[in-house]
Amino acid sequence: MKTNTKRILFGAAVVAVAALGGVFTSFGTDWYALLVKPSEWPPKFIFPLVWSAIYILSFVTLFLLAERGMPKSTVALFAVNGILNVIWCLTFFTLHQIFLSEAIIIMNLIAGILLVADLKKRGDTYFYLMLVYPMWLSLATALNTAVWILN
Repeated sequence: MKTNTKRILFGAAVVAVAALGGVFTSFGTDWYALLVKPSEWPPKFIFPLVWSAIYILSFVTLFLLAERGMPKSTVALFAVNGILNVIWCLTFFTLHQIFLSEAIIIMNLIAGILLVADLKKRGDTYFYLMLVYPMWLSLATALNTAVWILN
């Protein structure tokens, strides 16, 4: 497959994950506002900023790696992370299943760590671009756990 075709497909995939996650999140905003949250909860504006940065960094990483060629395992790890992200948004915000979303976000955190480890193992310096992802997922997992305990 040509590099430009890969880039278009990767870009479309990142946009699809962001859009689906946004749709599922929007279904639960009223419910989310009623949840008891810990006092250490980040300000509301932080979440879309961080997720936008993660989606942009994911696209940039995929864009740069498309030219070099990626093993199917790396593409699969990106796909698994995107799918888990969408499923978490669906489970937490739309279905209001806090415990199930806890299990999903833990799997997402593990997949995020595996993605960064895969990029580093291959010697791609682009793994630095993706470091924010498992770091954010670590915080998000702690927040999800707190919501589960408090509600």
